[in-house]
Amino acid sequence: MSKDFHLYGLEWNEKVLVWYFDGQEVLRLPHTICHAEVPVRLSTAILKRAGEITDALDGTTMDVDYVRVYKKK
Repeated sequence: MSKDFHLYGLEWNEKVLVWYFDGQEVLRLPHTICHAEVPVRLSTAILKRAGEITDALDGTTMDVDYVRVYKKK
């Protein structure tokens, strides 16, 4: 994954959270967390559902080319 740039997406609405990777839906969960506006934060943190977490990621970085935030009308 680190050899190329990828497109990550999150659709956040009142009922569901939907994550995308390179245009393909990869996870959909009921929205049971924050229902207020929050700042966008980018992180290299890995969630448990991503698989086994090892020390191999220590010292790695993430390059971000751009971020877009849309709000449905």
